[in-house]
Amino acid sequence: MAKGGFLSALLAERNSSSTTGFAWRSLYYIYIGIPLLALYYVVFHVILSILVVPVMTLLGFGVSSDYQQRVQSALERSDFQELARMVMAESWVLGFAKLGLVVVMYHFGALDLLLQPVYYITKV
Repeated sequence: MAKGGFLSALLAERNSSSTTGFAWRSLYYIYIGIPLLALYYVVFHVILSILVVPVMTLLGFGVSSDYQQRVQSALERSDFQELARMVMAESWVLGFAKLGLVVVMYHFGALDLLLQPVYYITKV
């Protein structure tokens, strides 16, 4: 890997002979690639949460209705500090459940299909 880490290695991998190609590649990753990866990461975790929460509720690990009401009231008041505090306090169980789902998807080969957009975004 090139000095500077993963992103520098990606940028130097192709078009390394021309500085113009390197500049366009840098601009692509800064303004298009990295925001698309961040958006895909958020969408991926929201979908995982949508899949995991009903299963957790069936097993008795679901979030309480009091927690849901507190989140709703924090959203209505636009109190994002309170919302972040609640999510960080209550989300460790959800995080482990999502990790378990990702491991299961990897085991059955579904994760490769879900990560195809990441491959195409970083293929430039």
